[in-house]
Amino acid sequence: MEQCEALVVARLEAMPGVWQLYLRAAFLARAARPGQFVMALRDRGYDPYLRCAVSLHKIGSDTVALLLDGATTAYAPLLARGVGETINLLGPLGRGFVVAPGTRNVLLVAEEMGIAPLVALGEQSVAAGHRVTLLAVAGARERLYPTGLLPRDVEYHGLLSETAEFAALLRDGLAWADQVCAAGSRTFYRTLHAALQDEPVWARPGFVQVWHAPSVACGFGICRACVVETRRGVRRACADGPVFDLLDLLG
Repeated sequence: MEQCEALVVARLEAMPGVWQLYLRAAFLARAARPGQFVMALRDRGYDPYLRCAVSLHKIGSDTVALLLDGATTAYAPLLARGVGETINLLGPLGRGFVVAPGTRNVLLVAEEMGIAPLVALGEQSVAAGHRVTLLAVAGARERLYPTGLLPRDVEYHGLLSETAEFAALLRDGLAWADQVCAAGSRTFYRTLHAALQDEPVWARPGFVQVWHAPSVACGFGICRACVVETRRGVRRACADGPVFDLLDLLG
């Protein structure tokens, strides 16, 4: 983990009101892995005193990108930064996704802004020679992640709600995948957990990893604001997560 002044090198409106912020941060880019996050200082002073946690959206050779929803009040000071300005970051933090050796097929499952931590994983998985399918759901078409911002080798299915089509695609994906990585709400994870019960082989430890980071405040596991109940006891999302085994999270 390191503190750095990350230079804003580009801004892109990925979806209406949702921005990709590209930052030059060489150490962070080299050290980070998909699923980890940074703690961003929202203003140049110390008001508010606490930083905000932001998942890493893309990881390049010397840059990282954040995906920020303008409707989230905490992100407003970050989105006010223009190209050429800097953002003070601490990171990388947390436990990221782990793709097991021998994996060939990776299924990514996203709900709304849950896409944020999964794109870097998709990019790195494609680069590693894995076959990647992304299944995403959103409440409105404009909230679906643009196909053009994904690697062309990713098979992408964007749906407007959890319909019968979603259930069928999810079942097919679970049967196809060697590894599943998901990000969304706890309710979304319950849907995924229920689908695992259809086949005993799917309900195995390590098969489905999920990104779950509620109420991260300090980012270092000190304040315990982000504690999560798991089958293995109480865990801190910022230090023991934010990536958890789905079976540990929901039992």
